[in-house]
Amino acid sequence: MDYMKKRHILAIIVIIFMVYPALTACGHNNSDTPQIDEIISPEMTENDIIPSTNDDTDDEFSAGDDSGRIIGHDGSSSEPSIGETIVFGEIEWLVLDLREGDILIISKDTIDHKPFNRTYEYTSWERSSLRRYLNNDFYNGFSQIERERIVEMQINTERNPWYGTTGGTDSTDKVFLLSLQELIQYFGSSDILASEENSVSSIFTDEYNNVRISYDSSGDTSWWWLRTLGHHRYYAAAVNQDGSISVGGNVIYNERGGVRPALWLSMS
Repeated sequence: MDYMKKRHILAIIVIIFMVYPALTACGHNNSDTPQIDEIISPEMTENDIIPSTNDDTDDEFSAGDDSGRIIGHDGSSSEPSIGETIVFGEIEWLVLDLREGDILIISKDTIDHKPFNRTYEYTSWERSSLRRYLNNDFYNGFSQIERERIVEMQINTERNPWYGTTGGTDSTDKVFLLSLQELIQYFGSSDILASEENSVSSIFTDEYNNVRISYDSSGDTSWWWLRTLGHHRYYAAAVNQDGSISVGGNVIYNERGGVRPALWLSMS
């Protein structure tokens, strides 16, 4: 009998040890356990920041670095002379004129192909889509320091001297195209304007054809736009692939037109 009592007592003790932990777990106060929204991550310090190895630079066209330097063809940074080729904003430019510390430059080559105006309508330089492109997208591709060196100019576009087509309203531009008169001034002879022989011709040539020839990025010759309108307001004058001048012009929405921007650059 005593043996049986001992076995019963032992069994009770075993049951108590087995049941008690479960009972205490059910009655535990969960308020002491941090909830998900109570867990606070430690604050990040400067030492925790990992430098990014990914260069998230803007994929838009960039015309150069932040130096704003004008570099001569020989690598020097001295003041350039007329006829010299310089580099500004990673583009090669030809120096056309010097005036009171500023220089007039035109891109050595065709930088792009765009229509003079995207729609077939009466237009002029100040209303053209090409003017908007040059003074916005193209201009903003330069660095801030470079943009500060580009001089804003009052641009007057004279009538076409052969056809009398209006030049439109004057504009204020940072970047522009050469006019027909400026082309002849810098890439030709003033005798052309007085020539009776060419007065009724839409295209003329002279001994300066070779210096007016332009090449695009693929190395092919490219005709390029002038800002003077052609034989009427649906056309703009241009320089042909062989360097001859089309005073009658090409239709304004022709997307194959080469772009050779010009601008005045401060040397101070």
